Amino acid sequence: MLALALVLWAAPSSALDRGEYLYTLHCSGCHVRDGSGSTEGRIPRLAGQIGHFLKLPEGRRFVLQVPGVMNSGLGNEDVEKLMNWMVPHFAGASLDRTFVPFTVDEIATARKQRPADIFAVRRGIAADLRKGGAVVDEY
Repeated sequence: MLALALVLWAAPSSALDRGEYLYTLHCSGCHVRDGSGSTEGRIPRLAGQIGHFLKLPEGRRFVLQVPGVMNSGLGNEDVEKLMNWMVPHFAGASLDRTFVPFTVDEIATARKQRPADIFAVRRGIAADLRKGGAVVDEY
């Protein structure tokens, strides 16, 4: 009974809290708690970067197809909560004011396709973003 009470006490109370909780459990081990990533581990920085990817349809789809999302074991509803917390939390000035939250249907569609070479996809999107003036880290 005490264990159940502790689980209920620690459970997130809102969708935003749930997104932060999911980031902590599933993403912070690689992307680090502050979203700084690791160049040595080829883990992209989220902080100040992720919003740029949402400026292109293929970039928006890409952030749903990265290995951490595809291999997380999370359902589409949890990915929705995670992404809709993570993007505004880490994007900073890279995020347009017109941010449209991710939907479960959008996530389900994107996750049905797995890019053969995620690094090549990222390089192509980053190159297109740089042409538009965005400053995007190399990986």
